Amino acid sequence: MSSPDQQSMSAANALLLALGILLLLPGVCTVYYAAQVIAEGDFIRRASRDPYLEFVLYLWGICMVIALGGALLVWYAVRRGRAPPAV
Repeated sequence: MSSPDQQSMSAANALLLALGILLLLPGVCTVYYAAQVIAEGDFIRRASRDPYLEFVLYLWGICMVIALGGALLVWYAVRRGRAPPAV
């Protein structure tokens, strides 16, 4: 059994946590594909010759901002879940 000091997670916290984890996925994909592009070798030459790489870099930046929002949402949901109830 759980002790009386532990409180269960509310539905709002669970929803915030799930949404935050969902928003983390674009950042995970971005890191994965960026590592693949860099690992292929000679990134500088590719950057100067590939006309679409600039667009991809902007897209990766947008995805990382979305993932940052997801990380902050997860942090807020966890912190909110630990806060003592208001009296």
